[in-house]
Amino acid sequence: MSREQSPISPVIILRNLPGIAEVERIASQPGAGWRENDPERVALIDRVSVSLFGITEGDTERAPPDYGDFLTEGDRLALKHLAPIDTGDRFRYAEAPYDRAVAEHVAWEANFDILYDDTDLDDDERDEFWRILGVDVTDGSGEDLHCLHNFSRQLIVLAKGLLPGAVFKPDGSGTRAPPDAQAWGAALERAAHEFKARKR
Repeated sequence: MSREQSPISPVIILRNLPGIAEVERIASQPGAGWRENDPERVALIDRVSVSLFGITEGDTERAPPDYGDFLTEGDRLALKHLAPIDTGDRFRYAEAPYDRAVAEHVAWEANFDILYDDTDLDDDERDEFWRILGVDVTDGSGEDLHCLHNFSRQLIVLAKGLLPGAVFKPDGSGTRAPPDAQAWGAALERAAHEFKARKR
């Protein structure tokens, strides 16, 4: 079903950007959904994403924190062999930093909630979201591009300024941005190691 076009002029018209037509052609082929993980297709999407936004979808994804990362090495080994009822207060020192890390992860992923079906939003509400961000994600006839999901997280990061290295290059001349999401993970890991060192 075709949806009404916004009267607001978008800042980014996704379908007109370099490389998007090629990705859309592949994504709109019959059975394309079965080939999402095809290495050549993934490489193409990443290449186009970097050239336009300086980041890939993978750069926007952060692994949820692992409770074990906040334990000392000895406690991490003990956790594998203890029943939950036996742990008592033994691991209490890890709870606060783990809870903070979980809260950070949840806050980060909340930026992308609108992309997922469990948000109970209808198509008009999703369209309004993209209009507010200043992005036209349609094929020009009111239907979303088939390849939108390949670039939606990057577009949100770019529009909201979530990663400093994400820069819009409409001519496709972008290069790889610093891996901010990886740096975030490394910082989390450092914090966990510092906790372990203090506990020893």
